[in-house]
Amino acid sequence: MEIYLNGRFFGRERELGRLESLYATRGFALAVVEGPAGSGRTALMREFCKGKKAIPFTAVEGGRERNLDALSVAVSKSLYKGLRSLVHFSSFADAAGFIAKLSENGRIVVVVDRCDVFPEDDDPIAETIRSGAFNRADVMLVLVGDPGGVSGRRYPSRPAVIEVGRLRFSEVVQAFPGLSGTEVMDLYAVTGGDPAMLSMFDPGTSVPEDIDRLFLSPDGGLYRDPLARTSIRSAGMYARILCALGDGIRRMGDIVEESGCGSPAACSTYLSSLIREGIAERIVPYGESGSRRSMYRISDPAARFWYTFVEGNQSIIDYRSEPDLFKPLVSSGLEDYVRKAFRDVCLQFMQSNHAFFDMVPGITGMWWGSDGRRSMGRIDIVAESDDRSQTMFCDCRYRDSPVGMSVLDELIEKSTKVRSPGRKRYALFSKVGFTQELESYAEENDVTLVSLRDICWY
Repeated sequence: MEIYLNGRFFGRERELGRLESLYATRGFALAVVEGPAGSGRTALMREFCKGKKAIPFTAVEGGRERNLDALSVAVSKSLYKGLRSLVHFSSFADAAGFIAKLSENGRIVVVVDRCDVFPEDDDPIAETIRSGAFNRADVMLVLVGDPGGVSGRRYPSRPAVIEVGRLRFSEVVQAFPGLSGTEVMDLYAVTGGDPAMLSMFDPGTSVPEDIDRLFLSPDGGLYRDPLARTSIRSAGMYARILCALGDGIRRMGDIVEESGCGSPAACSTYLSSLIREGIAERIVPYGESGSRRSMYRISDPAARFWYTFVEGNQSIIDYRSEPDLFKPLVSSGLEDYVRKAFRDVCLQFMQSNHAFFDMVPGITGMWWGSDGRRSMGRIDIVAESDDRSQTMFCDCRYRDSPVGMSVLDELIEKSTKVRSPGRKRYALFSKVGFTQELESYAEENDVTLVSLRDICWY
């Protein structure tokens, strides 16, 4: 995944690798790059096009004629050293024929950014592809747009779909080399790896100062109710449900009670809208895909931070009389807030470092259970190996003291309540490390220990 900071490009190795593989083929290739606004779609294509004969074209509102004019300018500027009016196309088929002819002298990349501005029933790009204008051309066509806005359209063959999302924790570490592990954890927990949000943080400023500047100032770049960025209107009950969720994982009954929604059925309708908008998500226990024991949490990082620390404090922020609001509003609750994000970081590390765990994860999830009378606890990560020969149970502890044997003993006990395939294995993740007793036991008993330092710099 990717971000530009101080003029440097970070990450997106997998996405660039897939694009380069398509580029290395001969003949016509079609790819779709999709992701939400601010995810870095255009930056990814800018990096990919470096050193290639490429025509980057951004579609505009206003119909075919305006876009033909814009495409003519893009072709002239890209292929003829900036001459803006050298060519002018009478139709998209005319443009496709011109580009196909040029490709006889070498492969050409054509990028159509924001192509979802074209209505699905009047899409000149899809129409041109279906006409076969590029069939014999040495052209790689990349369509860039919002999730689902492009990939679901009708093409003669299935395009390669590349999803551009948030940065992984390891890439945030790379992008902010001057920060300590705990500082990067704070930054990741607040932004969720969102490229647009991360680009607002100053690598030369402390994370608390940036949080105060961006979230806790009336003119801060992130001081905005997250619901205002959605299509949701009459947001009162939605806001109450998000307040009930806060930075935790909640059961439906608790959400109904805390929000005053009235009934699970009504609450479910609101939650479904929040899920469609990408603000909330539903999770079920590991091994229970059809379970009714689901829970919910806020998935959008800006919304999660807002409804944990900002909601209810707008008057203090709007009329701030103190030079620093981070300490009174955020400081005391930040570590507990970050602790909730640590589990996601641990899962990312497991999925990216197979050799460290001597297994390739397949199905993963969180587990919680009860015997009908009392809770049997929660397991942060349950990960089956892809060949189902083993299952790893993981506990993630983000606290300022070493993790000891009691945590492992508790994890082993909880794992006996879970139906899972293959041999049971165990892993413990810790912010600061482990006791000597646990380290000695782990070395002799195939228990994997992972510190925040390992996660940051392994």
